[in-house]
Amino acid sequence: MPVPVPVPEVSSGPSPITLSSDPRFSRFAAFVSAIRDKSPRLAPLLERAALCDLSDERLVLGLDPKSFEASFLADPTARDLLQTTVRQMLSPGAALEIVDISPSGRESATTLARTYDEAAKARRREADQSVRNHPLVDAAERFLGAQLRDVRIPE
Repeated sequence: MPVPVPVPEVSSGPSPITLSSDPRFSRFAAFVSAIRDKSPRLAPLLERAALCDLSDERLVLGLDPKSFEASFLADPTARDLLQTTVRQMLSPGAALEIVDISPSGRESATTLARTYDEAAKARRREADQSVRNHPLVDAAERFLGAQLRDVRIPE
């Protein structure tokens, strides 16, 4: 009786990093900040890319090949700027790789844009709770019948 042979898994490239606590994320944030100084319209596109790897040898970003970000980053001028900055910040021989990931793979990835959004939401929740728990607000509600509808914080 023949023994079934296991089929090797086919990988379409490195998997996106899923934890924002990974030290590579802060290094990637510094890279995006450096890009923002050179090209303010390019940085937000990088913030929406999935970080797959970052080392002294390479920066690997994952994008849906049909996305706006992928088409914009395919522009030679943008690629040259990215590659130059990779070599300046990582090492002279460092490479930039952009790999294809599916939309579902991108959804499970933690991106800088997603971490920035989550941090802003947390700040808003904290400010809202702080205002609602303030003794003067409590007194105005109890004694004057005031009602707090919305808490707005400067962005």
